[in-house]
Amino acid sequence: MKKTMHSMLSLKYCKPKSILVKKKTLFLLSFCLIVSASVFAQTAPKKGCIGISVPAILSNSEAFYYELGSAKHSTGTAISYGLNINYTQPFLKNFYARVAAGYFRQTFKLTRPFEYHTSDGTKPLYHTKKYSYDNIYSAIAVGYKRLLNKQYSINADISYNHLNSFHQKYFALENNSSQENKDSFSPGHFMALNIGSERVLGNKLSVGFNICMPFYTKWNNDETFYEYEYSESSQQIAKQKFAFGVGVACFYHL
Repeated sequence: MKKTMHSMLSLKYCKPKSILVKKKTLFLLSFCLIVSASVFAQTAPKKGCIGISVPAILSNSEAFYYELGSAKHSTGTAISYGLNINYTQPFLKNFYARVAAGYFRQTFKLTRPFEYHTSDGTKPLYHTKKYSYDNIYSAIAVGYKRLLNKQYSINADISYNHLNSFHQKYFALENNSSQENKDSFSPGHFMALNIGSERVLGNKLSVGFNICMPFYTKWNNDETFYEYEYSESSQQIAKQKFAFGVGVACFYHL
């Protein structure tokens, strides 16, 4: 009986303390939510903009492969291009975040052996003179925008760009034919510094121009290229040496 009474007294003593802790927690959470909402309401613009962008990137790449045990090296320059729809949301004072999705064709002008399939089922040793990847393109970016006057502004952002291929095309050097595959895989991704300008055309429309400077690119493997046991990168799509791009865009402000 004493033990029971002691437990009841303990419960009575702990209950007010537990309620007090919960009230303090709720108060702190409410305070944080109110402050966050107030700051957001004061700093974040209510509306963003929807845009259509057309980028084009000139890239110089290289590939390493082996023939009869000897290492070979190929370099080439090609233009890649695409089309995407994006949404930009300003936040704080002059910063913005952007998401984009669309289509991008990545092309390489590199000579290397690949697995060529003929109609009779044979696999002759053919080489590419170029190859391309049709991709679903997605990107996110964070940047800074500064108004120069009522019509013009400049901006700069860093973007992460991801490619997922659904169609590949390889152009054979030996017989000027092409082979098309419909595999699904990611050829790679890259990060870029984008610097541009924007001009207002009216209350809702504006146009923009930007330059794109990829500073980190990672190309993955493609199983269409031959794999060699003594090389870990024999199937790698390419290694980028240099890239520079431009883009034009049209924006509708919500």
